[in-house]
Amino acid sequence: MYKEPDRHSKRFRNNKIDAISQEFFNNFMKTHPDFAFSTVDIRRILKTFHELCNKIIAETRDGLELPEQLGYIVLGKQRIRDVDEIIDSKLTMKYHKKILHSNWEENQWFCKIYYTNFANKYRFKNSALWGFQASRKLKQNVSKAFKKNPTTYIYLDNYGKVNKIFREAKLRLLSKNKNKED
Repeated sequence: MYKEPDRHSKRFRNNKIDAISQEFFNNFMKTHPDFAFSTVDIRRILKTFHELCNKIIAETRDGLELPEQLGYIVLGKQRIRDVDEIIDSKLTMKYHKKILHSNWEENQWFCKIYYTNFANKYRFKNSALWGFQASRKLKQNVSKAFKKNPTTYIYLDNYGKVNKIFREAKLRLLSKNKNKED
């Protein structure tokens, strides 16, 4: 028997920390006084950069290497049976019985966003403390792209290394460039 959650109880919400605060702008202006950007311009630049990153992550097979060697973000796919059971809460509450999400649209596959900074050329201080949290827009873009063509994405098991994908992609690119030169 499935225990239905209490919908009227209090919800835990993380406090949102806005990285683009007035303190950020003040520090930016102190460290880069030669740039004459307003806060609106900086927000517009960051928004454009994020949209471009979202597009690259969602549409390319090999993902994105972040600037300044901050790490790699890549999309991988996994079979539903490889992870814990995913409960379809809407149908479960309707029939009062535990019903698993079958995911027939993507043929039992689901997409996962991976981030790693493990195999960078130069290690940086406290790299183990860095993480990645996808925005809602990125998750939506990834979901749409994955539903269109789930076969293009790379299968990653739970113990696969993301940095290996980037090394292989760079080798493919180098060999392609050498072939063009010859």
